[in-house]
Amino acid sequence: SPEDARKLLLRMVDEVRQSREETDDESPPRPFTLKGLPCQSFDRILLDGPCSALGRRPRLEHVCTMKDLQNYCSMQRGLLWSAVQLLRPGGTLVYSTCTVNPLENEGMVSYALNKYPELQLVAA
Repeated sequence: SPEDARKLLLRMVDEVRQSREETDDESPPRPFTLKGLPCQSFDRILLDGPCSALGRRPRLEHVCTMKDLQNYCSMQRGLLWSAVQLLRPGGTLVYSTCTVNPLENEGMVSYALNKYPELQLVAA
């Protein structure tokens, strides 16, 4: 139901916020989990990950360091881990960002395919 989806989203946001507060700037965030939500709970997952937003327009100025870009990738890897854990076998995981940064797009897809052999790339 829409109310259940809203509650789940609020739980996810809270988990991500807590994870970021528990790590320092030097360590990657821990994988995100949702307490009380069993593995393989979803047939379909849309992971619209937090990103550097380098593809959004209009932009007069974008202040982003290489370390910032690496932090986004680290966070995205944590979210991918959680998504893979929550996805049922044979399910569909769609990964999207609003950036043009290859590290966060093609690089993250390559990472996911190498790290999780149960995933496969299909034509859209």
